[in-house]
Amino acid sequence: MIEFCESETRELVFDYLELRFGLSKKLFDDFGFYAGPKGRVIVGPKQYDETIVPDTAGLLIARVHKSVKPTTNLLQIFGALATRNTITLSRNQTLKYLQGLDIKPGDEDIVDATHGYILLRYDRYALGCGLFQDGHVKNMLPRAKRIELEHL
Repeated sequence: MIEFCESETRELVFDYLELRFGLSKKLFDDFGFYAGPKGRVIVGPKQYDETIVPDTAGLLIARVHKSVKPTTNLLQIFGALATRNTITLSRNQTLKYLQGLDIKPGDEDIVDATHGYILLRYDRYALGCGLFQDGHVKNMLPRAKRIELEHL
């Protein structure tokens, strides 16, 4: 049974996304929010056919425990609209990130990023999530999405 997300949790996610990435709450006006196990927040259609019993109502966008952890799914889909806490990677850094390696961005790359979860970009493409701490980016790309590329 799919459960709607509590309004308190939904507002916590909206506030986090607005404060951290500059993503407006209005971006999600056309979506429904559902609660999954272990604090998962799922975005999907506002209504669904109750005669169908799906495994999930949509796309996992965050996990909420003591804080909000955005998913790579969320950042890849809405990341083009993010206005802060982003780092643009070089070609070589992007290849390392896609392999699942952590990144040490140069000081010139850290324009508006503060400690916490960040959006990593290459050129105009949103790659995914990283955890920025003490000048390093811990790779948060799910193992299933990691890939070794020879050309980029």
